[in-house]
Amino acid sequence: GIRNVMKKLGMLEGEPDLPERQVVVDELIILRPHHGGLMISNVDATRLGESVSLGTELGRVVSPYTFEVLETITAPFDPTLLVLVRGSMTKMDPGDYGFMVANGATAVPVSS
Repeated sequence: GIRNVMKKLGMLEGEPDLPERQVVVDELIILRPHHGGLMISNVDATRLGESVSLGTELGRVVSPYTFEVLETITAPFDPTLLVLVRGSMTKMDPGDYGFMVANGATAVPVSS
């Protein structure tokens, strides 16, 4: 993305490399867990831009002491587009950024 901006501004030679598919969405939210602990993510960065069904488990927050599941984070839209995700296992405080997702029903393709 940064290289494309630099090409567009003439800071680098060449034309921007356009993605195969690009959409604009009207609804984008950040899913923030209510509990702190260890975030175990079910999705990784290779899945960014993918669409998942309503209710798909994106990750769960577990106690680092007992591994009890404190909270499950699920996809809120049908479909849900993955915009930003967490690493496979990270420390989580209550209210931290968990996942950024978009409402796929509002997605409009951008033509090149």
